[in-house]
Amino acid sequence: MLCHLCPQPWQSPATGASRLSTGDTLVILGGTYTLQESTTDTIRPPSGTLYAWTAIRGETGNRPILRGRFALPAAVDISGRSYLRIENLEITSLISASFSGGLLEGIEAGGSAGGAGDIHHILLKDLVIHYVEEAGINFSGDLTDVELRNVSVDHTGMNAIGAPASYGRGGWRRVLLDHCYLGYAGHFYYGRVHDDVSLYERPDGFRIESSTGPVEIAYSTIEHNFGDGLDSKARETYIHHCIVANNTSDGIKLGAGNSRVDNTLIYGRGDGDTTPTTWSPVVISCTATND
Repeated sequence: MLCHLCPQPWQSPATGASRLSTGDTLVILGGTYTLQESTTDTIRPPSGTLYAWTAIRGETGNRPILRGRFALPAAVDISGRSYLRIENLEITSLISASFSGGLLEGIEAGGSAGGAGDIHHILLKDLVIHYVEEAGINFSGDLTDVELRNVSVDHTGMNAIGAPASYGRGGWRRVLLDHCYLGYAGHFYYGRVHDDVSLYERPDGFRIESSTGPVEIAYSTIEHNFGDGLDSKARETYIHHCIVANNTSDGIKLGAGNSRVDNTLIYGRGDGDTTPTTWSPVVISCTATND
């Protein structure tokens, strides 16, 4: 791992991240890194500023692999951070023995009830997150001005990308998912692929609770999730040029507000199961006047 101010590499990504100052860039050299201790191995970069973003990125042309084991809570924790870029990393589990437990979450991005820990001005780009026990990326709390570009999340135990709660300050606002892949949520648990039934209740490809928006999901593929493909309760959700295919439950679910879907292919409700059910390609819920 190299900091742009440091002539010699550090031993671990987490050590490098802990030495960063606001606005620094950490380059993680190509290779495979095993992460197992939350206090010493989880990458926790500092926030940047409007004019000096902090950045962590993998070596160009030699993407590093971060492998978590022994139920490590997260490989990267950006809770409460702002003005931060995370780029060009592969995040996965290392299962060293049966039921030893892998990585729980790829990226943890939590907020706080007090508001000081809200996520804002975050770029996640060119990331591959797969074979993790819980969520690929867990956004809990309120967040603003967040972009996910060319992010692939597959084979998770829970939602590929989810936001289980906000704290009443607008939820998700000005969030973009562009050229992302969200697939096979619910298909991985305790180091094994489960293609028959999810061990959790309806893991979705994408799910957020009540939010102001806007949330835009563009040029993305969402498929083979054991729950819904896309479930957005933002009052302004715009989905376009996407493929939503072969999800077990609903294809696209819009929960409120001035939302729309354009130029999107939706097919394969039930993931190949032709038994009649109440699941639908599109679900629109009108919860307020003029929805």
